[in-house]
Amino acid sequence: MTTSITLLQNKAPEKGFDLIHPFHTSWYNDLITQEGHVAKGTLQPISCPKSSNCNAVLIGNTKHVWNTFLDWLVAKVIHGPKQERLSHLQYILNHNPFDTFVNENLSQVLQECRETFHKDDLASYEIYWSNGKHEIVPKSLFRDKGYDHREALFGSPPYGGSIAQNVYYTDTDFCDPSAVDKTTGYPSRPIDPATNKQEAWPSPFILMVNRGQCSFVQKARNAQHAGAAGLLIADNLCLCTDSACLNMTTTDDTPGGFQNCQNTEPIMADDGSGGDITIPAFLMFKQDAYEIIKEVKDRDSPVQVEMSWSLPHPDSKVEYELWSVPSETVSKEFQKKWKDVALKMGEKAYFTPRQYIYDGIKSRCQTSDGKNMCFNLCTNQGRYCATDPDNDLEHGITGAEVVEEALRRICVWKHFGEKDGLGTMYWDYIGEFLKRCDSDDFFSNKDCIKDVYKNAKIEGKRIEQCMEDSGGLTENTPNSLLDREIDAAMRKGVVVLPTMFINSAPMRGALSTETVLGAVCAGFQAGSEPSICNTCSGCSDVTECVKKGVCKSNPSSSSSSGTVSKKTFGTTLLFMCALFGAAGYWHWRKTREEMRDQVRGILAEYMPLEGGDNEDHNPMDFARSGGSASLIS
Repeated sequence: MTTSITLLQNKAPEKGFDLIHPFHTSWYNDLITQEGHVAKGTLQPISCPKSSNCNAVLIGNTKHVWNTFLDWLVAKVIHGPKQERLSHLQYILNHNPFDTFVNENLSQVLQECRETFHKDDLASYEIYWSNGKHEIVPKSLFRDKGYDHREALFGSPPYGGSIAQNVYYTDTDFCDPSAVDKTTGYPSRPIDPATNKQEAWPSPFILMVNRGQCSFVQKARNAQHAGAAGLLIADNLCLCTDSACLNMTTTDDTPGGFQNCQNTEPIMADDGSGGDITIPAFLMFKQDAYEIIKEVKDRDSPVQVEMSWSLPHPDSKVEYELWSVPSETVSKEFQKKWKDVALKMGEKAYFTPRQYIYDGIKSRCQTSDGKNMCFNLCTNQGRYCATDPDNDLEHGITGAEVVEEALRRICVWKHFGEKDGLGTMYWDYIGEFLKRCDSDDFFSNKDCIKDVYKNAKIEGKRIEQCMEDSGGLTENTPNSLLDREIDAAMRKGVVVLPTMFINSAPMRGALSTETVLGAVCAGFQAGSEPSICNTCSGCSDVTECVKKGVCKSNPSSSSSSGTVSKKTFGTTLLFMCALFGAAGYWHWRKTREEMRDQVRGILAEYMPLEGGDNEDHNPMDFARSGGSASLIS
């Protein structure tokens, strides 16, 4: 076992911790047995083979444990000449001294660690289990599967990574940026003598604030400006279906207490100004948030939270779905190119296209007597609606036509894609529609739709019958397929279009074949991914890579890519040599001519190269005359 001493903070808070050390659980089991805790039932042994430490770690405070460790280490050093003492000390340091120290002094070490926490709750702080999932310190707050939450639809979370930092709670709504005071909040910190206030929240940290009074985006922006690495927003309302939360008592209930409840947790949507937000933000359910608030505020104890982002791996098959509408323009280019990629993945990936439909009844497009109040934006007398693509109710494509095409695509997938999750004919339909009917004049043209059916080799009557059997689009009756999409969108919390989910986790970033392929491939368990992931994931031109089986921008994807023949190399080398040789010769000639002109110019200042009156003078006559001749005639 390798010793690891990790300093979590350069300056630990008074009741904080900054030491994590792994140790064999057999030490702990033997100790609590000897002290009688097992017999009394106050502490339970850890079920773990003696050959393994089961990832158990001891948490403590270096400022208490370190001095004890140094005293123990000095006592281990033999007396004698300085060189022998240093040699023996080096031997100890090379053989995991902290392991031996913890083994020999476990009882004392545990007690000193307890002193930094609450003496009335010793057991909950003794062992901290690290298993790569959502982690919270102290142990009493840890949950194996993490905490339920809602993730913000803004910000730039580090997908595939995590943020694990101490939480600081400020019992304000955190809406006014001018009122942000980093010296307040919980848990308490040492007093700064210069300001007579608490020290500011030590970076990096995760900030927790209360919900309400302003948008989620505003809270996240203020937290980001305050230096937070992440934001947790504590909900102030229980779910009406959560009896445990409704029956819970707190010391700081919001006005109205738990008599006010909500049917669903709110969606942390972008209010349109969240483009500058980079930190991640979560909304925690009230009863969960209260447990953390109680720890940091009432007990004044530090809590460390891990916010992690990774695609779940339920099995060897990745399930992914795209939420869009037929009139949405962002995903069109992606849908044109994705067919070849989807087919290359084969049965290892299951795709589901989803259509986002507005609930006309909740949007009050249908009155109590069944009248449609939203003109041509809705079908079924105001039950199912879509926005007008061109914002012109009198001309162009209508919302009702968008709903009709959405239902048509649902039926195409139901009959020609739902079974295998590949949908070859569905992708053919999408490609033909975008090619032939994606315009104001032909979007809902029946002849154009028939032409698409024909070229995609789809039986049109079968699709039209599916649309009618599900409830149709004209009568004031429910449509089962459209209702299913509305319910699914509500469960997923879909707000922004287009949206991609991979193994039920939302994908962020540009919707392109490159980003989607990389995200889908990341959802496979190691070793179970299809060959296209190894060949084309990370390639700058995925479409070309899929067609040719080679990524030109990644020579390692093929043994022959990125190489040239000897003949080509030799010809190129000779050409370059000749080119540089010719350039060098031209430069030499040009330099020589310039030098000759300069010399002629200098000589012309001292002697005439051509005499007047057609009298020729030889420049060398002056030399032959021994200098007696005059240079000036």
